[in-house]
Amino acid sequence: LDARGLFEGISQSASRPYAYDLVITDYQGNVRRTRDAYSFWPSLGETDLYLFGQGNERRIYDKLGAQLREVDGVPGVTQPLIEPGKSFTYEFTALEPGVGMYHSHHDAQVQIPNGLAGALIIGDWKSAAMKAAAGRTGDKDGKAEQEVVMVLNDAGNIGLSLNGKSFPATAPYTLKVGESMVVHYYNEGLMTHPMHLHQPSGLVVAKDGHVLAQPYETDTINVAPGERITVVYTAKDKGVWAWHCHILNHAETPQGMKYMVTALIVS
Repeated sequence: LDARGLFEGISQSASRPYAYDLVITDYQGNVRRTRDAYSFWPSLGETDLYLFGQGNERRIYDKLGAQLREVDGVPGVTQPLIEPGKSFTYEFTALEPGVGMYHSHHDAQVQIPNGLAGALIIGDWKSAAMKAAAGRTGDKDGKAEQEVVMVLNDAGNIGLSLNGKSFPATAPYTLKVGESMVVHYYNEGLMTHPMHLHQPSGLVVAKDGHVLAQPYETDTINVAPGERITVVYTAKDKGVWAWHCHILNHAETPQGMKYMVTALIVS
C-alpha cells in the first residue's frame, strides 16, 4: 500500500545528541525478585545523533527500520565491535515512516533479552494507523487516544515479560468506550508469542512499519521474533479484560496468572 497519504511530512529538526552508558545493573521486573539486567533505553526522536560507550562487555548495534548503510551494526561486516570502555557514534536522519528496533548485534541471544533493546518510532503512527483503519473499528472520532509500545521477551535474566515486567508487576492500560489505542508489538525474544486481548478484537494495520494493503481483524496476533505488528484496538464494552500471550505456560501457573499478562480496563 502506498502509505504517503497516511503520514504528514516528517519534521527535520536539528540533531539532538543522546549518550548511553551500557552497564549491568539491578533490575526488578517481578514483584518478588531483583536480577541483573542491562540498562533499558528510551525511545529516540525524529532526527538524532546517539552514542554508545562506557560498557563492560563487547557489543554492536543494529537499527531495524532505520536506513543506515555504512554503519548497519553487524560485527565483522560493517564495523568492529564496541569494546569495553570505548564508544561509537551513530548519526542518521529519519527520511520515512518506520516502526523499528535498535538493539545489540553481538552475543545477541544474551544481550537483547537482558535489556539492550529499544523502540524506534518514526512518524505519526497514531494518525496513520487510524487512517488505515478507515472507521472499521467503530471509533468515536477517528483519533487514537493512546500509542503503546509492547516489547515481548522470553529469555535472559528478565525472562517472560511485557516491557521488561512480569505479572503482577505489569501495569494495566485504560480506555473509555469508543476510544482507540494504537499498539506496536515488538518481539525481542527467542520464540513466537500469540498475543490475545479478551476484548476488543484488534485490527492489524501494519507489519514491520509497512502499512498493509488489506488490514484484518483478529483477537489473537502471532508475533514472531524480530517482528513489529501495529494494531488498532477500539474499546467497546466496559470491564477488565485480560491481555496475555496465549502460550498457556507463558501466562498461567498453578498459583494463577503470571509472566506475560496485563489487562485493559474499559470504563
